[in-house]
Amino acid sequence: MKKNKVIKKSDKDNRASMADRRTSVLSATGSLSGGAAGGLVGALIGGPVGGIVGGSAGSLISLLANIPAARRHRERTEQAQREIADKLSRHEGALEKLNDEQFKIICECVLALNETVEREKIAYLQQIVNAAVDYGEYSSYESILLSRIIRDISGEEIKFLIENFSYATINIFSWHDAKDKSDKKLEELEKLRKRIAEENGLLLLPSDSNALVANGLVSLGVLAPAQLSLGVHKYKYSDIALKLMVFLQMSNKNTRVYSE
Repeated sequence: MKKNKVIKKSDKDNRASMADRRTSVLSATGSLSGGAAGGLVGALIGGPVGGIVGGSAGSLISLLANIPAARRHRERTEQAQREIADKLSRHEGALEKLNDEQFKIICECVLALNETVEREKIAYLQQIVNAAVDYGEYSSYESILLSRIIRDISGEEIKFLIENFSYATINIFSWHDAKDKSDKKLEELEKLRKRIAEENGLLLLPSDSNALVANGLVSLGVLAPAQLSLGVHKYKYSDIALKLMVFLQMSNKNTRVYSE
């Protein structure tokens, strides 16, 4: 009988130890519950901003905090936080060896998670955290650039990057007139598309939704200007984009999108 009690106590201690490791991970990366997050979303999920904002702004935040969208956001982020903590707690040895740059990337993902309402980006952030534990081959300044991108990039932009990274160039035909559908213009467009395809490039028209996404990647520094030729803006992937892709390629390829 005493032996059974010892076994049960040991199991309880193991569970407590695992919980302690998860708590340790949470503390090391800042509050995953929103305590370290600022901004409106941070306030909605319980950040310090919500406690100090008063007046009409405080009333607005209080109102928004109770709407269904805010509750769904909290549920998604809390689920992601638990999964991140659980996975990181299994890499306790690797966490002890993190360099400052890796730690910065992980912290940035944690903070971005609390500010993100996109389910797709939440999933990508989880993947980047997992990859950051093993990948630290970037300079201090590169970690700063990566952190900026991770904070501001959208799930749709990440998806575009993954799906079109095999192209040597991304080309936006800014001079294209969508209203001109004459045979001559259509023939010229087809020739241009064929020429760019032969160079392993992707041609986007201003009316394409992906052209807007590509311009977003330009503003983030993921796409860098290559040249301008006959109204075609040619871009190539920047060096920092290569670093970002390492994170995405190392992570789980099956991106999980959280359900409502």
